[in-house]
Amino acid sequence: MDRSSRIPGTTGFFRDAENLAAVRDALRSRARTSASVPWIWSAGCAGGQEPYSLAMVLCEESGSIGTPPMILATDVDESALRYAKAGRYEAAETAHIPAAFRSACLGPADAWGRRPIRARMRSRVRFRHHDLRCDAEPKESPFSAILCRNLLMHHHEAERAVIVDRLRRTLEPGGLLVTGFQEHLPVAGSEHFADLGGGLYRLRDAITQRTIRTPREETYAIRSEAWV
Repeated sequence: MDRSSRIPGTTGFFRDAENLAAVRDALRSRARTSASVPWIWSAGCAGGQEPYSLAMVLCEESGSIGTPPMILATDVDESALRYAKAGRYEAAETAHIPAAFRSACLGPADAWGRRPIRARMRSRVRFRHHDLRCDAEPKESPFSAILCRNLLMHHHEAERAVIVDRLRRTLEPGGLLVTGFQEHLPVAGSEHFADLGGGLYRLRDAITQRTIRTPREETYAIRSEAWV
């Protein structure tokens, strides 16, 4: 893995690919017990590289995760959202996409060398302005997984507690919360989550406060795959 992919505050396609694999595995487990279409929330999606990376991985895995999920991608930066919605990226950005996904998920380059995200991936992503600190919970909740990476570090402890509580209330029981590798949940509210390591947290059962297990009692051990 490119070591720069773990530098806080940076973004890019397939950043922290182990976390994408964890989301994929979570949906594999969910598909055994639920046939409903899962929703994933990419909170703080910046230029769209994270939600599109998820769409690429999960659309290609539709056989094992059931119906490909829908992805809500939000940010407070309107210019970033416009860039994400356009879905066209320069070669320096798409170079981080594994070759197998580039050929399947990107269209031909335009006159400026920018390649578009193919319609099949774009159709799975919904972009929207949203401020985690004050806006209402998204209507698409509850989510099977929420990615909120390298965002908490920009807020003080009290704000982090508010944000994490809002995220918790929009997760399905047993849902996955993904933060940055160098981030930690605030003390207030962390009791609701099981720490799986590597920025992965699993929502505990609200009644028993025990970690909900899958039929195989998986704990989202990250398996090494060709694209990771």
